Amino acid sequence: MNPWENDPAYADFRVLAQKLEAALSASNRLLISLASLTPEAVLPAFKTAQGQILGFDEHAMERFAVALEEKRVVTLSQNNIFMTCILSSAVALSEFKVQPQKAGGGLLAKSLNRLRQHSTTSLSLGALAWASFYTVMGKGLLVHVKQRRGRQKVIRAR
Repeated sequence: MNPWENDPAYADFRVLAQKLEAALSASNRLLISLASLTPEAVLPAFKTAQGQILGFDEHAMERFAVALEEKRVVTLSQNNIFMTCILSSAVALSEFKVQPQKAGGGLLAKSLNRLRQHSTTSLSLGALAWASFYTVMGKGLLVHVKQRRGRQKVIRAR
């Protein structure tokens, strides 16, 4: 036992840390249930959302899935929705950076090629994480809103 563990301030800090951990765990469970997901389905939901946002084709999605396993995102995130969002966004951007550029193409292809050059900055990581989080949460929240509206219509019909 370390001498600082006998300090009363340490005991207060430990209790505070346990309360904070419990609150974060409860918010994680709430967000997962609002998104209509199971804890095991969090990473696949983000993988799909980020692949769609970045315009990955089938081959790029396979490489992205392999990269997620190589980087041990499941192990590191421990089914936490925030950690999964950030870690998978970082892996998605690194895969996006090494993806071959399309020759020619329309305005979207040119914009994606321009974005690819600046894709590994903290700003782009935050933007992709925010966009993918709200994409995943939006799908789940829409389901709950539709269910609630359906229940209200049933109650009004009575």
